[in-house]
Amino acid sequence: VFTLAVSLIAPWVWRGLGMEKALKRVRVQGEKTPDPWKGLRGEMPGALRQAWTDLRPLLLPMLIGVAIGAAIYGFVPEDQLATFAGANTWWAVPLAAIIGIPLYIRLETMLPVGLALQSAGVAIGPIFALMIGGAGASPPEVSMLAAIFKPRLLATFVITILAVAIAGGYILSITA
Repeated sequence: VFTLAVSLIAPWVWRGLGMEKALKRVRVQGEKTPDPWKGLRGEMPGALRQAWTDLRPLLLPMLIGVAIGAAIYGFVPEDQLATFAGANTWWAVPLAAIIGIPLYIRLETMLPVGLALQSAGVAIGPIFALMIGGAGASPPEVSMLAAIFKPRLLATFVITILAVAIAGGYILSITA
């Protein structure tokens, strides 16, 4: 709910700061008009092919996430993680958010990793901050946005993601 609220409010704040001037002018190429509906039998083979095409790239990150989660669960001592990123360490949330941003963490990968971190004693706040930071402002995301954002807007975007990750992590730490 918190991230949804911020994602709806942030553009208004950015507009108030004059950020629409920080958008680059880009040429958008249109795509062709879709073919008319062919019925379920006619559409199903293409839909299944497209679903497989869309889901296939997610399989490797999911397997990697499960492997990392299993490694964390099996090899990292719980007391060590709990000491470093447990509920009583105030700096764990901002540190996790900062660490998350340069990492390329897809949410499909992070879910099993987050579960393993939680079972190893890491508090929910740092896990949330790591997930939001990594998924919201990962290097691929920022590089794509750099094509349409000027540096000022790009920095504002990354700072907003960092602030959301930290604030959300602290809110979860307090309420959970």
